[in-house]
Amino acid sequence: MKKSTIAFLAATICSLLLLVYLYHNFSSNNARGAFLKNGGFKRNNLSVNFKIKNEYDLSEGNYNVVGMLDDKIIIKEFETGSLILLTEDNLQSEVSLPGFIKQRGINNLSINPFEKNVVDIKCNGTVFEFDVTKRKIGKSYNFKNFYYKALRASKNSFYAISQIDTTSKAGLILAQFDANGELVNARNSGLVIDPMRQDGNLIIANSDLIYINYYNNNISKIDSSFKTLSTYKTIDTITVLPRTVNIKNNTITKFVNQPRPVNQLVRATSTYLFINSYVKADNDAESNSLNSETIDVYDIKNSYKYKGTIYVKKSNNNRVQDFFVRDNKLILQYPNKTLSYEFSL
Repeated sequence: MKKSTIAFLAATICSLLLLVYLYHNFSSNNARGAFLKNGGFKRNNLSVNFKIKNEYDLSEGNYNVVGMLDDKIIIKEFETGSLILLTEDNLQSEVSLPGFIKQRGINNLSINPFEKNVVDIKCNGTVFEFDVTKRKIGKSYNFKNFYYKALRASKNSFYAISQIDTTSKAGLILAQFDANGELVNARNSGLVIDPMRQDGNLIIANSDLIYINYYNNNISKIDSSFKTLSTYKTIDTITVLPRTVNIKNNTITKFVNQPRPVNQLVRATSTYLFINSYVKADNDAESNSLNSETIDVYDIKNSYKYKGTIYVKKSNNNRVQDFFVRDNKLILQYPNKTLSYEFSL
């Protein structure tokens, strides 16, 4: 066999092996199995008084909790993008979003705290105000750079994670808009992240902004004036970040191995931070990962000290897709039902 033929076959085999390797490592990023078995810490079972208020049956789907408008719970269905309003007397009503807002372009939705009955829809590079009662779009705000995880700071400003210039990094900014919804100023906070390896949840508690990483135990807190940045840790022991690799002449970045979420779902009140953790503690029984999941509670006013863990039963072996906390209300979202509780710690 000619040397050129042997070299060609060798190169072909190496290329096929590389493709198999890339497919194996990059094919999915949606693993949601049992606990991550990292260990090295213990949980305290928090004594909680629960009282079921409402149970809403839904068609099987993928939902997240947008929030509450007065006593109405608002959830979003992913396939159609429609909103579903749930009332305390167990009534359900569906609200379709305007046709020009495509479901695949929606980053997330949140309640507008400054306008009655209004939901903020973050879609591609724009935030739209949507009046749930009138079912119409009001004002819109156009970001100039790519952004995500935008949260209201005032009637005409947002906190957001936004691309920094032409780099691959992203940072927390305060974006201010004029009366026409055009961006007039974007002030950097100094909090800079790698949007893949350090992806996470941005939430507001009191006058502070809190950023919790998906893939490790890091909590970053910065005050609303961007003067003080502090870091804390969740109780789990996962400190490393997932590795990435650049391919196609550094034009595409991929995870080397499929990352598993550590702290995926997060909510906060003025007093407590609630984190749905996927990491198994040393004293978590193996059966816990099959029958229940954990919401770890941290005391915001005591330097985010761990207070204890709420163990939440799965529904028909389904994990919680999302949850929401406001005052003494806890809402658990499953693939086919929404459960509303009153609770006290």
